[in-house]
Amino acid sequence: MNIVLIGLKSCGKTSVGKALAAKLAKNFIDTDEFLLERHGKSNQSIRDIFQQEGEEHFRNLEKKVVATISSFNNAIVATGGGSIIEEENVKNLKKKGHLIYLDLSFEAWKSRIEQQPLPIFLRGKNLADHYTMRKLFYQKIADVMISVDQYSIRDIVDVVIKALSLQPSSSNPSHV
Repeated sequence: MNIVLIGLKSCGKTSVGKALAAKLAKNFIDTDEFLLERHGKSNQSIRDIFQQEGEEHFRNLEKKVVATISSFNNAIVATGGGSIIEEENVKNLKKKGHLIYLDLSFEAWKSRIEQQPLPIFLRGKNLADHYTMRKLFYQKIADVMISVDQYSIRDIVDVVIKALSLQPSSSNPSHV
C-alpha cells in the first residue's frame, strides 16, 4: 500500500515524504518531479509547462503520471497540490494508497507561499478563497488529516506512521 501525501503547495509534502521514505526504507516519488522526468524538456520546470503549454496540458500530463504511479506499490508519494482536483486521479491514488492530508493553517500557508514567486495558477486569485476551496476538497477525500503547523518534519513522520497503524475502517478521515 502506498502512502500518498496531499495538501496545498508548500505544506511540506516533499520534505515529509522524503523523511518518511527514509525512515520506512521505501521509495519516494514526487509527482511533479516524475512528470518532469517523463514529459518535461531539458531544464524545464512545472512553472515553464504552465506558461508555455497551459494548465490543461499540464493536468493531462499529470493524469498520465498519477495513473502510472498508482500502479506502484509500497511507495511514499508526494502529490502536486492540484493533482487531486481530478476525480480520476483521486480514484487512481486510492486504489493502492492511503491519502494523508497535511493540513496547514491559512496564516502559515500564506506566509510560506508569499516567500517565493506566486504560482501562475494563483495569480489574480483571492488566496483565502483558494485555500478554503482546496481545504474542503482535501478534507473530503483524505483518509487521515494531520494539522502540521506545530510539528517538525520528524514529528509529522512519526504522526503519519502512528495514524496509519491506528487507522479506523470508517469512511471519515482521522484527525491527528
